[in-house]
Amino acid sequence: MNPMLHQKMNQSDSAMAPDRPDQMIPIMESVKGNNIPYRGINEEHGVEFTQVIDVDADQDWLDDPGEFIEPEFEDPYKGKPVEVVVVQTVDGPLIDWRSERFQVSDRAIRVAGKQLSRVKLQLRNDDAANVIFLGPNESVSAQFNGQIAAGKELELDSSKGDVWAVCGTGLTAYLSIFEEFAVEDRS
Repeated sequence: MNPMLHQKMNQSDSAMAPDRPDQMIPIMESVKGNNIPYRGINEEHGVEFTQVIDVDADQDWLDDPGEFIEPEFEDPYKGKPVEVVVVQTVDGPLIDWRSERFQVSDRAIRVAGKQLSRVKLQLRNDDAANVIFLGPNESVSAQFNGQIAAGKELELDSSKGDVWAVCGTGLTAYLSIFEEFAVEDRS
């Protein structure tokens, strides 16, 4: 028993009030006001309702539902075999892509992460004057790494690792990437 509670934790509702009567399901005997089927009662919205609707007039089917007659319909496929084609060829992996644009400054920035399922990576220097230098890690520099000239693009077909970019000291340039990668192998 929890000392912070005033009652036991596992106490059910029936144990809390044993003298409570059973709940009764309300049965509607009549409708007061205008009951519009499927819309509810008193939908006048400020306009006096002139039509009289007798709700009990259509209640005869409840008293004697009669015999159930199953509807007849013709099956359009009856007697016709369904053609099945078994495909045993594979198209290869499902390819997805992403495109992104980066502002490259004199601080190294990772523009593409390690992606073992990468199929192709295209990098384009969108700047008209500044060169962007690329490398495999954050120690990329203008002295030791490859470059993309202003307005040119580079395509990497077999690179699966990180790609880092940096621009010259005090300069900025925009780099756009387009990456294709396999989402699922269907082979």
